[in-house]
Amino acid sequence: MLFTENEIIQYTSAEGDEILERILWSDGVILFTINLNDDAPLPEKRLVSFLTELLKDKQLNFITEEPLTAFFQERAKESHTLLREERWSAISNIVEKEPEIYVRELRGALIKEQQSRTKKSKRLIYKYLRQYWQGGKTKDSLLPLYKNSGGKGKMRQLGRNKVGRPKKFSHSVGNGMNVTEEDKRIIQVSITKWYHTSKKNPLSFTYKQMKKEFYGDGYRFENGVKKPILKDANEVPSIGQFRYWFSQFNNIEATSKKRNGSRNFNLKERALLGNSRSEAVGPGSKFQIDATIADVYLKSSYNKEWIIGRPVIYVVIDVFSRLIVGLYVGLEGPSWIGMIMALCNTAADKVEFCKRYGIDIEPQDWSSKYFPSAILGDRGELVGKRADVLADAFNIRIENTPPYRADWKGIVERYFRTFHGEVKPFLPGYIDKDFQKRGARDYRLDAKFDLEEFTQLMIKCVLHHNNEHYLRTYHKDEEMIAQNVELRPRDIWEWGIQNRTGKLKYYSEELVKLTLLPRAEATVTSQGIKFNKMHYSCETALKEKWFERARMNKSWKVKISHDPRNTSFIYMRDEDTGDYERCYLLEHQERYKNRTYQDVVFLHNYEEMTYQANQNRIDQADSDHISDVEALVSKAEKSNNEAEISNVSNHVKVKGIQENRRAEKERNRNFESFDIKRQEYDEKEIKFIQSSDQNTDEESLSFPNSVDKLRKVQKERLQNVRRG
Repeated sequence: MLFTENEIIQYTSAEGDEILERILWSDGVILFTINLNDDAPLPEKRLVSFLTELLKDKQLNFITEEPLTAFFQERAKESHTLLREERWSAISNIVEKEPEIYVRELRGALIKEQQSRTKKSKRLIYKYLRQYWQGGKTKDSLLPLYKNSGGKGKMRQLGRNKVGRPKKFSHSVGNGMNVTEEDKRIIQVSITKWYHTSKKNPLSFTYKQMKKEFYGDGYRFENGVKKPILKDANEVPSIGQFRYWFSQFNNIEATSKKRNGSRNFNLKERALLGNSRSEAVGPGSKFQIDATIADVYLKSSYNKEWIIGRPVIYVVIDVFSRLIVGLYVGLEGPSWIGMIMALCNTAADKVEFCKRYGIDIEPQDWSSKYFPSAILGDRGELVGKRADVLADAFNIRIENTPPYRADWKGIVERYFRTFHGEVKPFLPGYIDKDFQKRGARDYRLDAKFDLEEFTQLMIKCVLHHNNEHYLRTYHKDEEMIAQNVELRPRDIWEWGIQNRTGKLKYYSEELVKLTLLPRAEATVTSQGIKFNKMHYSCETALKEKWFERARMNKSWKVKISHDPRNTSFIYMRDEDTGDYERCYLLEHQERYKNRTYQDVVFLHNYEEMTYQANQNRIDQADSDHISDVEALVSKAEKSNNEAEISNVSNHVKVKGIQENRRAEKERNRNFESFDIKRQEYDEKEIKFIQSSDQNTDEESLSFPNSVDKLRKVQKERLQNVRRG
C-alpha cells in the first residue's frame, strides 16, 4: 500500500484513543507522522507494514477533507506575509533535511545550529516547525490564523519604546526609532527608484537618497544651491534597519533581472539544472507542464453546425517515469486558467474523471492523483503572483525554462509530436500543411468532433501512452536493470514508488480546486444565485430564505469559485473561515448541465447574434402592430364622436350600464350562435346516403322517430343540392 507525504490517516491506538496524523515523510519501509490533535506534538516513527495491517483490518482510514484552513488565508495583508516570511526564514534551512529533522537523536543538533544562525529561541523554532508540519508542510501554513485569536482585524500597535536590541551608545546618541508601516513603504519605494535600475547603484547610495528625499526637515540655501536639512538620526531608520527590510522585500532573481537585464540573468546567473532527469530521483520529484493548440477544428455540443475552433491541450508529465499525470482539453489558453485546470486534474481521482466521459478504467490503469515537489514550465503561465500562490499554498518549487531553451522541457514537447502523428490519419477536420493555400480544401468544414468527444479521444491516447507505450530512449540505472523493469510509464512509476522515495504529495481534489480555480462574484436574486446568466441554488440559500429576501429587498453579491470545465456546479466561498458550499443548477437550467463554460458562452453569443440579426424584422413588426392599434383606436373614437348625443347627461349614461349590458348580451348571443346547416357534400357522402336509403327496411328500424325525421330532412337537402 502506498502511503504518501501529506496524507492524513486516522486509526485507534492500543489505549482506545482516536489518532489523527499527517504523514511527513516515507521511504516505503518507515514513515514519520505528526499528530494533528495535540498542541505540542513531535514527529513519530511508524512502520509501513504496521499501518498496512491496520488498513487491511479496516482499522485505519484515509481522511480526504483538510482539517486546517491555512490554505484559504488571503495574502492581501502585507503584515501577514511579512510574518510568514520571518517564520519561514527561521526554519527553512532545517525542514528540508529529511529524514534527519524527524529523528529525535539528530533533531537537537539541527535546532541548536538554527538557534545560532537565526537568533531565535528554541521554543519559537519548535513552534514554527509544528505549525509547518501540522499545516501540510507548506509555506502558507505559517500564516497567522488571526480568526482563532482575540481582537480580530486589529493589528498590534508599537509603543514609544523602541523594540529590538538597543544601540551601543544609546545613552549619548539616543536609542533610535521603530520602523512603522509608512517607513516600510518609503523603503520599498526607495529600493524601486534607486536600486532596481540598470545604473547598478549600491545599497548605501539608495539609503542616502532615501534620507535626502523622504526624511528632510526643511531646506537651506548655500551658494544658491537648495539643500535639504535632514531630520535627527533618531527620527530616521538606521542603515541596519534599512538593510534588514531590504532583505525582507528583496527578490534575488527579480533584482538581478532589473539591474542586469533578464537576458543576462538567464545566460549567466540562472540555476543550472541539467537535463530533464537530472533531479528526478523518483516519482513526483518533478512534473513538466506544457500546452499546445491541436491541429483540428471542433464543433459545438449544442449544435453540430457550429464550428468553435481549435482546442487547447495541457499535459502534465512525471519526469522520472514519463507517466502522464494530468490532462486538460478545452478552449482556455494557453493561459493561467488552462494550466490550473490541468493541475486540478493532476490531483483528481482518474477513475471518476474517466467515468464522466464514459470510459471505465481500473485504479491501476491511471493511479496518479498527487502533486510533485517541483513543476517545470516555460515562463508563460508559471510567472507572476499567481504562480507564487501555487508555490506557497502547496509548497511546490516553480521552475521555468529560460528564453530560447524549450529543449529543457523536451519530455512533454515530445509527447505532443507523438500525439499529432498518431491521430492525424483518423481525425476529421485535421489541418494539413497546405491549409489556406489557393485551391486547398478547407479542413474546418470536415470537423466532426465536439469538445467532449475530443476529450474522450485524448483520454484514450493518455491511457495508451501510460500503459502500453515503450520508452526506447529511456536510460535505466543499474538497479532498474537488475530488476528487469519494463520500460513502460506505468511500470516505471510503480517501481519508483516501491523503490524510490520520490516527492509525491497528496492534497484533496476539492482543496486544490478551491485554491486554484478562477474566482468571481455571483448575484443572489429572487430567481436564484445568478452567475454568467445561469441560476444556481444551495442548502444555505434555501434554509435562510435568500431568494425570498432578495425579492422583498434587493440582490447582493457572494464570492464563488467555478470550474470552466463543468457548469453544473459553482462553489460558494467564505473568505473568513475557508469553508465552501457546492451550489447546483436549478431544474429549469437543464440545458447548461455538464457543459463547459466555453459552450455556454458560445450559446449565449449565438442567441444574441440571432436576436440582432432579426432586430429589423422585430422592429418592423412592432411598428406595424402599433400602427394597427392606433388605427383601431382612431376609428373607434371617430365612430363614437358621430353617434354622440349631446342632450343625454353623463349621469343617465352611467345609470343605464346594467340594462345596456343585458341588451348587448342578447344581441351578441345571436351573433355568436352556431349554424349547423350543411351547405356542401362530397360525392362519397351522397352515394353512402343513397345506398342507405335503398337498402333500409323502415319497419325493422328501432330508432326513434326523430332519426326518421332527420333522414327526411337529409333527403330533401340532397334533392336541393342536385337541382342546384
